[in-house]
Amino acid sequence: VKILKNVLKMMPNHSGANCNMGAALSSLGQFDNAKPFLQKSLEIEPNQPETILNIAMVEYKENKFHEAIETLKKAISLRENYDNAWYRLGDCYKTMAHYREAEEAYAKAVEINPVSVLGWVNLGTMSLMHNKIDKAHDCYKKALELNPDDVSIYFHYSYFLNSADLFDEIPKLLKVAKKHIPDRAITAFIEARYERRQGNIEKALSILEPFKDAKDSEGTKVGYELGL
Repeated sequence: VKILKNVLKMMPNHSGANCNMGAALSSLGQFDNAKPFLQKSLEIEPNQPETILNIAMVEYKENKFHEAIETLKKAISLRENYDNAWYRLGDCYKTMAHYREAEEAYAKAVEINPVSVLGWVNLGTMSLMHNKIDKAHDCYKKALELNPDDVSIYFHYSYFLNSADLFDEIPKLLKVAKKHIPDRAITAFIEARYERRQGNIEKALSILEPFKDAKDSEGTKVGYELGL
């Protein structure tokens, strides 16, 4: 923010600088402060998709989901292959529980940008909600191939495998996890849940024991599994 302030002192009518300042303030939760910069950017360049996207993100964060959807559609009308706009449109629809539309938006996002890990994860989640098991599985596998070090993928992937009763696939996921994130609580969580569902309660407890005092989000999952 400090750097952008200096830039705007030198170039107060620079559309990109105003847009970036608005985006930075929005990321800090300063939505009212962000709006004037985004509005000024839009006044300078009315058809700038990045500015319109950032305005939509402020609307989304203020729970104005209908407005955000219309704003994102405007950004897409200006740049049809704007993958981030399609992804954010999927987020809006998902938040509103419009899962069919969310699935379509995420599908378009990964069609444009096939290396979007979050795009594949969210498409997998929406596919699962429509009982498209094979499609969902392919999405999670793709996400994991793209970034096997991303802890969050393992949680979503393991949840999918349990929900879809694909228990035989869990050891395969664990093999990847133990290679890439061997000392993480999420790996213990997945393995312990698998062992518990196989009836191996003592083994499950012993797997979780080293992580029982973890305080982060992974620790929360371990605590939940211990409670079961």
